[in-house]
Amino acid sequence: MDAFFWEVMALTRRFMEITNSKVWTKTRLTATGTNAQNAHRILFERIYKHLAANCGWTVVSSSNGVDAAGAGDNIGVDNPAHIVGGAAGTNHSWVLLQNDHVTTGFQVLFDFFMLGATERATCAFSVVGFTGGSLQYKPTSTFSYEVNTWWKATSALTTLSANVFNSSDFECTRWFIGPTTVQGYAIFDRPMAAQAWFTKPHVAIVSRKLATIADYDNPSCVVDSEYVGILIGSPYLFSSTAGASGDNGGNWSVYPMLCYSSTSLVVGLFGYLADLWWAPTPLLTGDTFPGPGNDIKTQVVIGNMVLGNDGTALVL
Repeated sequence: MDAFFWEVMALTRRFMEITNSKVWTKTRLTATGTNAQNAHRILFERIYKHLAANCGWTVVSSSNGVDAAGAGDNIGVDNPAHIVGGAAGTNHSWVLLQNDHVTTGFQVLFDFFMLGATERATCAFSVVGFTGGSLQYKPTSTFSYEVNTWWKATSALTTLSANVFNSSDFECTRWFIGPTTVQGYAIFDRPMAAQAWFTKPHVAIVSRKLATIADYDNPSCVVDSEYVGILIGSPYLFSSTAGASGDNGGNWSVYPMLCYSSTSLVVGLFGYLADLWWAPTPLLTGDTFPGPGNDIKTQVVIGNMVLGNDGTALVL
């Protein structure tokens, strides 16, 4: 058997009993609008402002799509009129964020190219940076990966929520949009045990759905600036299909979330995500570990994932 197989087995054995390697904070944000469109706009604004205030992120630049674009945060508080959709060449909103804790120079660009009955935005990642940007044009990069139609309204709800999970070292940020069911999520992490040949290892995952790996609307991606022009992307994420509580001596079986690169020249195990595991199918969103009757709630289940938690119950 190849070396990768034994790497997977070693990590699996290591995580048979799940323990958190990081300290986590979970914050629930809510947004209520006069209509679904405004609710989605306000929720996005609250998410990125929370990241900048509490999670180690910086707003590099932004456009409110009306009268201000450039360095810093130009979008007003709870002002849905400052989230304006439009194609390149017309006034529209975008926000450029940076988190050097994930990896040095890691930037995420949200560009609202269309708003209306379905809120839509692209999300792009780069470790070499974005430059420029105006009321009519988003910043550009010499090396980035873009996910189309990431932010898209899937309900007519006028009240929305988001649970933002943040590690105390600011290396990991994850959010899940609700309420009731997960409408979308994002994961921006510094991977654990990343292979030495990656000079700026990071994992960026965005999706509108949360069910099984087959339901991801957009691919996960891993990008490293050492390989300029090559996307170390769409890694295979190994998941558990365990469905019986008798597995592992009567305990629930959970498996570490591993990232595997299939890109030529760098094929193999990329690393794994901190305090993030695949859950067995019988578990439900909101279930916690160590288990019923225990007030610690060290880990929490969301969809088919088990996440490091701050000890409090999940209200989606």
